[in-house]
Amino acid sequence: MKALLAVVLCAAIFAPAASPAKERVGTIVGVVLDADGNPAGGARITIQESGNGDHPHATQAGPDGRFSFERISVGDYDLRAYFQGTWSEWLRNALVRPDRETTLTLRILPTRTK
Repeated sequence: MKALLAVVLCAAIFAPAASPAKERVGTIVGVVLDADGNPAGGARITIQESGNGDHPHATQAGPDGRFSFERISVGDYDLRAYFQGTWSEWLRNALVRPDRETTLTLRILPTRTK
């Protein structure tokens, strides 16, 4: 009986601690291009959950038009960019996978002239 108790105590003491559940997140990186295909430095990028528009976030592109959203929960997202008074089209259902990087390009629509 004492031997069994000793085994149970040793197992309890030396067993690895239960690790918390790993957060399921990924990253979205990309570039915004203007209507001429040049980097749209300073563009504002908006992201929201696909289908319901929940949890909107925004960031600003760097001088090279590049942006990132880090530690985004796994799922589908809609994104669009705003640059010098003009929006890009919505990019729908961008898939974020756990521990992965999703790479996107957003293009600002040409302005209409009359």
